[in-house]
Amino acid sequence: MALCRRRTWCQECAAHNATIRSLTVLRFDVCTRRHKRQLCGSSRCIWVAANAPIRSLGSFGKREEKMKLRSEKSLRATPTRAPVGRNDSRSKRARSVWWVLIALSLGFVWAGIAVADSHGEIEINRVNPGPVGEKVDVFLTVTDGEDRPISGLTESFTVQVGAGTPSPPTQASPPSEQLSIVFVMDFTTTIRKSGALDALQDATEAFVTQMQPGDYAAIVKFNIDLDGEPTGAKVVSPFQQLVTPSDQDGNSPLREEIYRDYPGAGTNLNAALARALDHIAESEEVLPPGRKAIIVLADGEDNWFEHTGTQPRAGETGIEVRDRANILNVPIFTVGVGIIRTEESWERRMKELASQTGGEYFDAVDEPEKAITDAFATTSNLLTNEYQITFDGVDNCERQDFTVFVKDLGLTADGWFTHRGCTSDGGSGGGGSGDGSDDSDGDRSSGGGGSVGLLELIAGLSLLAIRRRFRKV
Repeated sequence: MALCRRRTWCQECAAHNATIRSLTVLRFDVCTRRHKRQLCGSSRCIWVAANAPIRSLGSFGKREEKMKLRSEKSLRATPTRAPVGRNDSRSKRARSVWWVLIALSLGFVWAGIAVADSHGEIEINRVNPGPVGEKVDVFLTVTDGEDRPISGLTESFTVQVGAGTPSPPTQASPPSEQLSIVFVMDFTTTIRKSGALDALQDATEAFVTQMQPGDYAAIVKFNIDLDGEPTGAKVVSPFQQLVTPSDQDGNSPLREEIYRDYPGAGTNLNAALARALDHIAESEEVLPPGRKAIIVLADGEDNWFEHTGTQPRAGETGIEVRDRANILNVPIFTVGVGIIRTEESWERRMKELASQTGGEYFDAVDEPEKAITDAFATTSNLLTNEYQITFDGVDNCERQDFTVFVKDLGLTADGWFTHRGCTSDGGSGGGGSGDGSDDSDGDRSSGGGGSVGLLELIAGLSLLAIRRRFRKV
């Protein structure tokens, strides 16, 4: 018969010289607290006389002491067999109940997390507000729990502006699988001197190669001509539909133009962007329905750049270019290729140009191949999986919050906007992602997973209870 594993309790019990006041079975590990009908670590019972003092619990663990107790003839009464089996069954049932509760709690937690993840997420990519009282365009993506785009939701959107009532948008356009992209290539003196021209041309070809059949691509090259006139931006390859990217011959005119030289000096990025926007507007009837974008590949330096228009020879200003891009809903993605000036202003300008038009900046200076691959994957996924929803604006210049609901999935996402012309940045807006569920009254709720948190609490309490129970047993 094994000794109790909780020896400190046994010794403590012996130290108090505990007395058994009724004929029963003693469990040594908790004898000072309550009597048990089974010896610790054994299924056999030891019987002791009523009021018999316990001198040393340690001796009970010795085989000879046990035999002595069992053979003692001086017992004053014949013991009645204690209902050990009934208590054992109760204990087993109690433990079983606790384990079932724990299993159910953990199961509910897992199921709750799975359900929450399956709902997915809304990501507001950009907000383009018009002037006061006019429409607001919101571009967003909806993905499932595995980050896969969800299509077929154009009839599921509702929008709530401020404290107003949620209502369907005035227009909702589905994602488009076809892209129309103008590549703006930097053929300036700084690119040539830095040795980055080859990397820039290779990066442009890599972009074109990854485009899908049916997409459209055009090329604008820029610098300043040798006479110093701001006419150095030119559409060297108008929009043309791409064939299978692996078919080198089918896209040869476009590829040839990528590597064709474009002599000139100086830099006028604004003129190049204005020319690219003009070409998109002029080709509207030719291009298929779908997202349009400009991708700028440059080193960031612009010695003809004037943000406010104080330099007349710079042509269009940065503000004018930004506003035109937003009016046409054309995001500008910028890729930094080559050596960007250490003053940081040029790189900052590339980032601002992207962020203010709903695009993104990619640094391809250190690892150009990886950066180009990531840039195209991000650009392509963003443009081909976007929904465009349009709703009525407000008649004031105050910042307005809004919430987009996807009723079929129970998803929400919050954003904000200020109408164009109300601020120095020409009107702005933004938003984030959300996976919260909306209620029947249309009140906003963000985040999600509240029920999962409750289930986690239940599981934690169950684990705590079972731990305490085993400590007592």
